[in-house]
Amino acid sequence: MKVNSLTLRNIRNIKSRQFDFGKINVITGPNGSGKSTVLSGIRVALTGKAPQDYLKTGTDSGYVEVDIDGLGTVTQNWQKGKGSVSVNGKATTRQSVSESLKGIFNVSPALCNIMTSSDVLLALGSGDFSSFLIDEGFLNLETNIDNLIMCCEFTPDAEKEIRSYMPDMPGVITADTIAGTYSEYFEKRRVAKKDLATAQAKAKPLGSSAPVKSSPELKGEQDAILAKIGILKSKAGAYTTAKQSYDNHVALVEKTKADIAAIDVERPNENHINDNRTGLEKAITELADKRSLFASLDKVAENYEATLENLATSKCPISDKLVCNTDKTVVKAELEALLKDVDGQMTKLETQMEETQSDITVRKAKDVTYQEQIKEYQKKLLAIQRLEDLNKLNIVEPEEFDSAELVKLEAENTKLVQEYQAAIAHEAVVTAQEEVKELAKKVEIYHNILEQLKPESGIKQILIEQATQPLAEYMNEQIVKLLPSRTIHVDTEKGLEFVIADETGSVIGIEALSTSEKIRVALIIQDMLNELSGFRVLMIDNIDSFDENTLKAVYRYITDTETMSRYDNIFIAGLPNAQLAKLASEIEPAVTPTEIFM
Repeated sequence: MKVNSLTLRNIRNIKSRQFDFGKINVITGPNGSGKSTVLSGIRVALTGKAPQDYLKTGTDSGYVEVDIDGLGTVTQNWQKGKGSVSVNGKATTRQSVSESLKGIFNVSPALCNIMTSSDVLLALGSGDFSSFLIDEGFLNLETNIDNLIMCCEFTPDAEKEIRSYMPDMPGVITADTIAGTYSEYFEKRRVAKKDLATAQAKAKPLGSSAPVKSSPELKGEQDAILAKIGILKSKAGAYTTAKQSYDNHVALVEKTKADIAAIDVERPNENHINDNRTGLEKAITELADKRSLFASLDKVAENYEATLENLATSKCPISDKLVCNTDKTVVKAELEALLKDVDGQMTKLETQMEETQSDITVRKAKDVTYQEQIKEYQKKLLAIQRLEDLNKLNIVEPEEFDSAELVKLEAENTKLVQEYQAAIAHEAVVTAQEEVKELAKKVEIYHNILEQLKPESGIKQILIEQATQPLAEYMNEQIVKLLPSRTIHVDTEKGLEFVIADETGSVIGIEALSTSEKIRVALIIQDMLNELSGFRVLMIDNIDSFDENTLKAVYRYITDTETMSRYDNIFIAGLPNAQLAKLASEIEPAVTPTEIFM
């Protein structure tokens, strides 16, 4: 990725300036003149991430513009606090610029940040740096099942488990696969621990001793006894039914006999019945005739009484208009005699009708009695017939059922039920104890797997160690040129951290080095990252603290033919003018840098 030029306007202490770059670019000038601003300008143009107070004091607008071979001119512009970006004069987005850098040069914003600032590089924590290398694809953490097993300290059971978990695992196992496996077994261990606690609660020994027989044996004995009990209960039921039928039959026979005995009546004489009915019919006829005669006599009496009433007046019996003065005594006496005779007949008829009516009443009562006697007699006949039918059934009292055997078997069954329940409870405890062993073994296996696969160490740490070994070897090939008494080691205990060892083997962190040593170590790490990424831009800042020998070593390192072949641009900031001229004349073959004076 070749940087051709950089233009700054109203950036920090630079009002407006364009910089054209060559292969090696030496930026010189006094402190505060803007040397570091030039280097940071390239980073800001590529990432769009500007530090606070980036614009020149007193201005509210400015821009950074960089020209890149293969991409064009990228401009980051700020107007009154609002930023914008364009490529070759066409508005776009920071995301689009990042995608273009990734697509054309395989360069990410994170890589730009680290490769354009040793301060950013050295400020990364070990975890952040390992994540960066993994995210950028610089660390190959891929492995296979056999290497995974070889790198981990799995117990035999854990190895068997992990192989069974990955039976169809492809040849390549990635870090994501390992992380997923870790999460899966973390959940498995959680569930197994929960199940183990439940099983342990069930596995507490019972107070009683272990039963002599197992639950299947007891169940078999109980089934046999229940079969016998079933047969006896069936017999008992049959006896109860037969006895109930017999008792009902006997009761019905006795009741029928009682019914027969209670009906103390014989069938009435048929002649008496017929004579009574004939007499009743005759009396009814006689009563009707007498009532008819009585009515006739009553009418005659009424006529006599009317005639006598007329005879008592002068009224003519022939015409109402005539007056009769005839003596009526004889006639009156005759009529009165006739009336008296009629009254006598009627009185006699009344007596006769009462007697006849009484006879009718008696005869009717007698007929009712006859009918009731006939009905009762018929009931008696039916009862006699029913008794005969019952006797024909010939129902015999059943033999009494002996319940002693049934009671004995039910007592045995009750005892077996108790023994069976005790056996079940004991076997449940034994099963739970076996389950505790199995679950405890599972928890132990899962724990071993988790210990080997845990993210902060485990297999990931081992894979990082394997993947970073070539990186350490490359850096140690380079460090002899800049720090001959030092070697670089990779510490993966907490992620990934580069540490420095002296000739005695004592190890110190980079943060404990001098400023000059830090810059040289950062240069070596950047060189290694460039080899991995193909970024092809190297920036060295703040070399003011270098002594003459260190300065020569660094200058010789970057102007080496092999080093220069790996870069399109090399930037050195902080070198005084006089030292630059001296270095250029002393190093063979001479390399003429592009000088940028601030």
